[in-house]
Amino acid sequence: MTRFMRFVLALSRRTTLLIFVFLTLFYSMWMGVNRAGYGYSPDGTFAFEMAKSLAIDPDHEYFNKFNKNFSRWGIGLPIALIPFVLIAEPFADSAPQRDSIFVDGHEYTVSTFPSVGPGQAANANQLQLIDVELPEMAAVSRVDMISHSGLSAHIPQGLSVARMIVTDDAGDITRYPIRVGIETAEWAFDRADVRATVKHQSGRVVGKHIGNTRANFYFTSFVLEPPVDISKLQFQHVGDDGIFFVDSLALLEFQSQKLVDVGGTGRVWSERQNKEFFLRMPSPLVSVIATALTAALLYRIILLFGYERYTGLGIALIYGIATMAWPFAKFDFAEPLVSLFIVMAFWGFSNYINAGSSRYTFLMALALLGAVLTKYVALVTVPIFFASIVLANKYHCNSWKQCASKSWRGLIAFFLPFGGITLSAIVLLAIILDFRFLYQDELLGGLSRGWLGVPMWLGLWGLLFSWGKGFFLYNPIMILVVPGSIWFVLRHGWRSTPFLLVPLAYLVLYSKKEVWYGGNTWGPRYLVPTVPILMVMAAPLVEKIIQTRTNAIRFGVAALLVVSVFVQVLGMSKDFDLYLGVYADQVVNQLPNAGVEYGGAEYQQWSSKQPEGDLAAVLYSYQFSPLLAHMWLLRADLIELFAPDRLDWYEAALWKTPWSRFGILAHPSDPGHATGLDFWSMTLLANYFNHQIVVVATIATLVMMQIGALTVLGMLLRGEAAGHIVSRRTTFVAIIFTTAVFMSFDTLHFML
Repeated sequence: MTRFMRFVLALSRRTTLLIFVFLTLFYSMWMGVNRAGYGYSPDGTFAFEMAKSLAIDPDHEYFNKFNKNFSRWGIGLPIALIPFVLIAEPFADSAPQRDSIFVDGHEYTVSTFPSVGPGQAANANQLQLIDVELPEMAAVSRVDMISHSGLSAHIPQGLSVARMIVTDDAGDITRYPIRVGIETAEWAFDRADVRATVKHQSGRVVGKHIGNTRANFYFTSFVLEPPVDISKLQFQHVGDDGIFFVDSLALLEFQSQKLVDVGGTGRVWSERQNKEFFLRMPSPLVSVIATALTAALLYRIILLFGYERYTGLGIALIYGIATMAWPFAKFDFAEPLVSLFIVMAFWGFSNYINAGSSRYTFLMALALLGAVLTKYVALVTVPIFFASIVLANKYHCNSWKQCASKSWRGLIAFFLPFGGITLSAIVLLAIILDFRFLYQDELLGGLSRGWLGVPMWLGLWGLLFSWGKGFFLYNPIMILVVPGSIWFVLRHGWRSTPFLLVPLAYLVLYSKKEVWYGGNTWGPRYLVPTVPILMVMAAPLVEKIIQTRTNAIRFGVAALLVVSVFVQVLGMSKDFDLYLGVYADQVVNQLPNAGVEYGGAEYQQWSSKQPEGDLAAVLYSYQFSPLLAHMWLLRADLIELFAPDRLDWYEAALWKTPWSRFGILAHPSDPGHATGLDFWSMTLLANYFNHQIVVVATIATLVMMQIGALTVLGMLLRGEAAGHIVSRRTTFVAIIFTTAVFMSFDTLHFML
């Protein structure tokens, strides 16, 4: 056996590590890139800006200005983001500018110029004649121009759509024609539906529009003979139709042979925006790594409770791919990091009930302290774990007094981080940030403003069963938890206490919050930390299902698993805010009583005053559920990718809204605002298609992630955790299916 084979064999026995590596690679392929540079959440944006301020800003301007916001958001996520900001900074500094195009060795910058078009232009930025502001320079021998035309597919080859007018210092005027098919061309020339009808040829294509790889930029040069001292440079529309756009200009100085860029009214993207884009690129990796670690720890917890290795592997993968964990692994909310800390506390608790060592209760407390510092509401878990230390010893004592005496070392170790670190931090923050502001105005005031007002039954129903945020709708596989938890309690008795009480505390607490649904997000965000805990309680049932030979049970569970994975695909493939924004801006005002006649009337008094809009109908009525909306929008996305020439199909798909199928006539004015897939690789290609190095690096990184994920998946399925229950045939089918999924995903990139 070769050294490499021995290494592979040894690695296949490291199931915990393989779970972490597989899910890290898997999540990294699909993670978002923050909507062209901005975050998915206010807390994520605050954390990034704070991490950036602390890590790379010597003046710490943002920290000094907004540090009082720590009364609302914890320090955990900003601290976790600091290493990623530091890693990203060198790449952000050296990354190409996305609004630059290299032509014949010169870097041209795409700028904003007023367009020129026929009389009575509808566009306020469109004129019949524009003057270009020129820099002071000597005689010019050439004018380089990047441009495109619009609404001009029907204009015949060689016909002018505009002209360039050059006036020299003596007042002499020279006009240069700008002809379609020669100096410029229709921007959508390469789109299949346009190519079939366009009446002219393509110009010299030198780049693609930022964010739209089907839109062309065209290059041409006007030679000025003899060289001219230009006093005025103008562009004028010619003809009755078509629109002409100047995108970049550069003048060649005759004597120095130096190209001087001419700026328009502003750059499309500033250097700061470009740097921010790359600085923020690795930020989702915090959620990726936190979620993958959570799954790996779940595997260890399952083993500590005495279940088989294959049960632990099954639960870890189900949690990782078939629950809300997958979509939230790409978002910048604090919940994935809180989930990790809480599961670390459960891992410490599981070790404590097996070994009885007080060092594990100390680790539990440290983990819970991390959760609290990331999101203050996690404080609700602390008394539960404190009590659970005593309850866990019920097997080894005859009375509660004896249990307490057996637990005193563990309780002291548990109290140390909170007694030492937390109390010191509270005093320090009170001194630095103003005690009254922090605790009276923000903490107590925040509770009175946003908590305890909603009837508990209304919040409970919304969190568990509502059409817009119901826990079981967004995690269908969690139906297994209901019978599994009963079995778990019967098997493990008092040791199951925190597994029951922590999810219950989260459920009851958030059912009283005005914004119980967690704002604009995918599913019930506030319940994300409860998902891994509940998955542990499904262990007895999952183990029995894996062992069963009954085909009907296997088929039913497999179908439930497929549905649950499909729901997560709906959530992670699109930015959740796109649909919710279209609904709030374009739909809700068309509905009678803001749509509450279809559902949500009891909640509208709170939903109507939320800044993101009145989402009562989205939350409580099936007609406007984000689940149906994402299926509707994804259909249009796939049509646009695979059949770009069939605009009729695309428009028909967008016109057929989910609620129209139920007879509700409220059509959004521009549903196209909600289209588009949300993956880092696609965003990079769309924004940096003009930069070959970025394109090659993106594709290479994606392929390496996929090869790594497939390799690790094969090792997991043939490793000691699953090797004796997963046949070689099943492993082969799983690898082939996963490969097909990856290849389909790669194909979407070429459809851009």
